[in-house]
Amino acid sequence: MATPYYTNKSNPINNTFSTIAQNDIHTQINSLVASNEDKTKICLDAQNLLDCAHEVCEKHLYHDDIKQDFIDDINNFATHIVNQVESGAMSYEQGSEAIKSEEKSYGIKACTG
Repeated sequence: MATPYYTNKSNPINNTFSTIAQNDIHTQINSLVASNEDKTKICLDAQNLLDCAHEVCEKHLYHDDIKQDFIDDINNFATHIVNQVESGAMSYEQGSEAIKSEEKSYGIKACTG
């Protein structure tokens, strides 16, 4: 029966290192990919940002081309953040903070449903 990793029974230090290295690799892999819960939460945060942007457009922007440019900018930003979180390049907390920062930079107040 083959073992999943190299072990050397005569050298316990190598065995310990091998076990530690495997655990470390699993930890790194798990941290690189966002959990489904984090993916769902960042998508909801991004959707809320877009909903708020649409509300701002309806209340404060009057020209269709300006409205569309504004929505496109917000959508591109939100999509970028979602992709970063889903790929593991950014944590959910970092993504959520970036979205909040974007809301503030455009003067968008958090919408409540």
